[in-house]
Amino acid sequence: MPVEGKFADDAYREAQYGDRAVALSSEDGLQAAFIPSVGSGNRPRTDWLALSVAILAPILIVHFCVVCPTTQQLAQMRGQVATLESIVQQLRDKSPAAAGAASLLASLTQQEELAGRAEATLARVAALNDRLAAQAVTLDQSAKSLDRLADVQSRIDQQGHLLERASGSLATLAALPAEIEDAIDRAGRAAPTVAKIDRLATRLSAADELAGQALLDVEIALDTQREVVLGAASLAAASETLEGLLELESRLNAPLMAVAAAHERLDALMRLKTSVIAQTEDLPEAFETLELMVALQTDYRRASGVFRTLQRLLADLVLLEPSISRVATAVQPILDRSSLSRLGGDELRLVLRELQARHSEATRELELAERAAAPTRAERIAARPTNSRQP
Repeated sequence: MPVEGKFADDAYREAQYGDRAVALSSEDGLQAAFIPSVGSGNRPRTDWLALSVAILAPILIVHFCVVCPTTQQLAQMRGQVATLESIVQQLRDKSPAAAGAASLLASLTQQEELAGRAEATLARVAALNDRLAAQAVTLDQSAKSLDRLADVQSRIDQQGHLLERASGSLATLAALPAEIEDAIDRAGRAAPTVAKIDRLATRLSAADELAGQALLDVEIALDTQREVVLGAASLAAASETLEGLLELESRLNAPLMAVAAAHERLDALMRLKTSVIAQTEDLPEAFETLELMVALQTDYRRASGVFRTLQRLLADLVLLEPSISRVATAVQPILDRSSLSRLGGDELRLVLRELQARHSEATRELELAERAAAPTRAERIAARPTNSRQP
């Protein structure tokens, strides 16, 4: 094949296939550089410029496109790993202080709960005292009502004697008309009878007054009886209330027995509070420690995110390892070409055919691997979060 046609074919391949055409053109250039000189029967001549370009171009491409970025990524990964190790060491150093602060916070929380319970217990005791005071007032009123009932009973007894006297007076008044008639009959017969009538009239007027007073006493007695009936109903209600009060007192005595225990618990809480305050010399320092713990937790979360990012980068590097090995396999034959100058014509032809076969096989495997890995890689990139690449 003429050299001009070979260069035209190389240009066409470079425009058509890109980087892979460069390797093919380099092999064709090697064949053009070696085969004519071997077929002519003369001593083989080597085109060192083409051979150097064919060897150095892929090496430089691999160096600048694969080795340098990989080296930079590995250096960044080593720096991130060192940063993570320092952060983890700092976290380990600060773990005792964090544990002490956490235990202090837990004890403070328990003290707050116990104080709330004690306050609730004291409030209930105060409410019970108020209820007992109200019940004492009610008992005093009931005692006063009972005293009033006793007074009413004594008045009723006194009014009973008055009623007996009034009934005797009425009986006497019932006999007076007959005596008056007899006196009228005997008026003309005896003057002493007139005097007796005068006395009887006087007694009758006194009896009328006594009857009016007796009627008033009867009305008072009826009112008193009504009050006594109402007082008896209120007395039954008072007795029921008294029984309820006694039952309530029996029910209240049980919680009141626990007042001493509540005071003991309150004293224990106060001693615990005093001990906690004595352990905590300065509350601002405790709050500062808490803020440091929060900041430390934030740093730990951030370090965890960086570690996850690093883990994903390592996974990507592991996924890229087969591609790197394939590139190294493809570059290895090119590195082995340095010993071609020491081969003869037949051996050189065999080596060139073997290189061409290896190159075609490696190219075919690379294309198949790229076609098989392209959807998986696209899905992985689409599923990966946007901030996963942040250091």
